[in-house]
Parts: sequence; C-alpha cells; structure tokens
Amino acid sequence: MNDITMRFWSELPVFAQRDVVTALGDLTTWMQAARTRPSTIVVAFQHQVPVAALVTHHDRMAVGPAVLDVAVVRQVMHTTDVAHEVIVQMVMHQAMRFIEEGLGLVLVHGDVSAWSHYGFAPVSHRVRVAWRSEIPALAAAPNRAQYAVPTTAERQLIQTMALTGRSVDVRIVDWAAWPPRPWLLLYGNDGQLCAAADIVTKGAETIVVHAVASDDGAASDLVGQLLHSGLVAAPIVIQLPYTHAVTQMALHHHGVVQVATAGVRAVLLGVLDLPMMLTALIPAFEQRLRASAYANWNGGVRIEISDERAMIMVTNGKVTVIDGTREADVRIKQVELSALSQMTLGYRSIGALRRAGLLLCDDTELPLCDVLFPALYPQLSLE
Repeated sequence: MNDITMRFWSELPVFAQRDVVTALGDLTTWMQAARTRPSTIVVAFQHQVPVAALVTHHDRMAVGPAVLDVAVVRQVMHTTDVAHEVIVQMVMHQAMRFIEEGLGLVLVHGDVSAWSHYGFAPVSHRVRVAWRSEIPALAAAPNRAQYAVPTTAERQLIQTMALTGRSVDVRIVDWAAWPPRPWLLLYGNDGQLCAAADIVTKGAETIVVHAVASDDGAASDLVGQLLHSGLVAAPIVIQLPYTHAVTQMALHHHGVVQVATAGVRAVLLGVLDLPMMLTALIPAFEQRLRASAYANWNGGVRIEISDERAMIMVTNGKVTVIDGTREADVRIKQVELSALSQMTLGYRSIGALRRAGLLLCDDTELPLCDVLFPALYPQLSLE
C-alpha cells in the first residue's frame, strides 16, 4: 500500500474533485449535511487515480444523561479491487483531525477482525424481534399514520423524542445525514406526530432500524401500524435495544426476541482521546454515583492505557477529569483499547472485562468501577 496517498476532499482543487466524482460518484451532497468539517470526506489515490472515498459525519450519541460527540463512518465508496486495509487506513488518516475537531470517538460498521488491530471493538448487541406465529389482533384501532419523508419540523421532533426517551441508555440522538427515504409516521388524535419508525428492506425482511415514541401507548400503536396497516410489507423485524419502548410493546404483541453478541460484522467503537471521552461522560458518572452506595465517596479513579493516563476525580458528588500523574485511590490498570471502547458504552461490565483479561483492578475496587462503567447492553444501528 506504499503507493496509496490520502487527501481530504476539502483540500482538493476543483479539477481533482471532478475526477473523484467521475470515478466514485457524487460526493457533493454529503457536504450539505449539518456539522460538516474539513475531515468529513477523505479520498485515497493510487498513482494519482482516485480509488476510494470515505465519509464520516459528526453525530451525537447519548449515554444516559451524557451526550458524546462522535465521528460516524456513514458511507464508503471504492473500486472493486481496493483492499479493506485501505479503508481502515483512511479512518486512521482522519483520526488526528477528528481530535482537533473535538471528536474523540469513532463509530463504524465493519468486519471485527479487520478493525480490532486498531483498537476498535464491538459495542452493539444484536437484538431482533420477529413474529413466528399468526399476528395477534389489536384491542383498539391504531391512530392515523402515513409513510412519508419527514419534514424538517418532524425531524426535529423525532430527534427531541430520541434525546428525551428514558428507556434506552445508549443511542444515537441525531443524524447529521438523514437518509432520503420515507419513515412510518404516526399521528395522534390531535394531529401531532407521536411516533415514527425508520424502515429498510434487506432481502425478504422489512427491518425497523430506528424508532421513537412519545409514550408507551404511542409505541404500542406504532407496533400495531407495523403489523396491520398494510403500509409496511411483511415479514417485519424490529432491531432496536431490548429496553426500547417499541421493543417492549412488540413483545406484548407476541413478538419473539433474540439477543446475541456481535457477529463477524458489527458496530465498532474506537476511542481516540481518553480525557475527551471521560469528560463527555461526566453527567453519566455523577448520575451513577448519586444512585449508588458511593454517593458520598470522594477520591480519584485513574484509568491507565498503554500510553496515557487520566483521572476521574470525585469531590462531594461533583466529577472532574484531570491528568493521571498524581496518586489515585482506585486504579483501572493495563486497559486494552478494546476494553476502553466497550466500557465506554457498557457493552460489557468492568467485571466481565477483567475476567477476560482486558484490564486489571483490585477486588476491593471492582464495585466502584462497576458503578462508574455499568453494563448497559447497547444496540446501535448505523443505517
């Protein structure tokens, strides 16, 4: 790969951008999304010929009450003979620019073995709800629905409902690049949007990859629309977190749930900047401590990765993040990068990561570490 060079789209002259579009397709529409950055698109050239382009968007992800800024790989375009290692190198080429732009995390959907060498690790469980038997009848007719592309106002309302929903601990709360496809939109008797589902077709299945609902009643009505309205083709599969209101209502409508860990391909997270990640999680740390037996605990918890240390300082219920050079009361030691990614979103608990040999901490320190980084069993879709 010595003959591969990387250039940001924003740095290319107009004639070079035209060559990229001719070889790989139109990229200009990607630069019209919210929060585009100089690093949004990177292009790989081989002997000055464009062979691949990668688009990352600045999205926001909620972890409990904390909102994290994250770079999400949204589109990859390449010629048929480009090795996957080139795609990985393109993301790594962007990494330092991400940190300068305040993005300390990167999400990507890809091959686990290809990304693991770079510290990326699976962070999303696979949750599927399907119907194996006859679809049950509804007790009451659902509210009005339509299958349409959401308006700007409806998109804002969907994002608000996603952010304020309390049943899911880890979720993408906005999408910088909205897919130009219709959603199933459900309206209440007052004519206001009360629930919505983003649906894609894969093979013979119709899959719900995102959904929001104003309350459990709206979630139940949304499931009813999916099953009975005829607006959506069967068979229906729901791929949302187990704790999502729509998933729970699907179970009440006799859906069958399957939960599994990541397969060969998965949603993976890479942590680029440890202090930036910890600082973003401060609201979650404070909430977790308040609800635990450590509500009155004061001290420092140091996290030690191969080339960096950072300290979570707790003082009278308030959390700050400082450098990890001073003495610590609690140490999470020798943390592998894969463990750092998984503990960030709660894919596995600290105890489970310790048993797997991916980090070290003393037995007496384990309960506090598990409070700060609990198992949340997230399910994320990057559709």
